[in-house]
Amino acid sequence: MYEVYFPDSDDYTYVGYQGDVPDFTSLILNRFIDIGEYNFLLEFSFPSISDFIQFVWDNSMDLEGAFKDLAEEVYEVVEVNG
Repeated sequence: MYEVYFPDSDDYTYVGYQGDVPDFTSLILNRFIDIGEYNFLLEFSFPSISDFIQFVWDNSMDLEGAFKDLAEEVYEVVEVNG
């Protein structure tokens, strides 16, 4: 089982619990919805939404794979005893 955290400047912020396999796509999309496009772009260091889309395109034709690559750079995924 896994717990997934978003590291902020002070502490880890719990952002989701995803059972056996974290759903990185859902985590990223929910983060986008929760904090809005502008804050999302700042948080993930993309100057524009088109740059984010370009990142997805450049890194993988598989959207899930690209989101996973991004999430692994930003999220702390902690395996816990289930």
